Amino acid sequence: MRLAISRYTGGLAGYYEVLDAQQQLFPAENSLARTRLNQLVSVIQLYRALGGGWRAEEERHPDRYPLRREALDRIVPGSSSRTPAAAEGQPR
Repeated sequence: MRLAISRYTGGLAGYYEVLDAQQQLFPAENSLARTRLNQLVSVIQLYRALGGGWRAEEERHPDRYPLRREALDRIVPGSSSRTPAAAEGQPR
């Protein structure tokens, strides 16, 4: 993007090159944000699978955790404390 802008301002390229660079940059930034989200969700799911333990931390420092665990369960997909079989309504 910066290269395309500097080429444009230097008269070495047309504005089409800047627009093309923007069209490539924005989906890449979106993909990066989704990847970072997936990494964070995976860490949370791993932490929960290994036993969690943030309730004690929430109670010690309520000012650091404005959302209670129940609210986070709604935000993080697939993070409810129920087992997958129970979540799908299937017998264990």
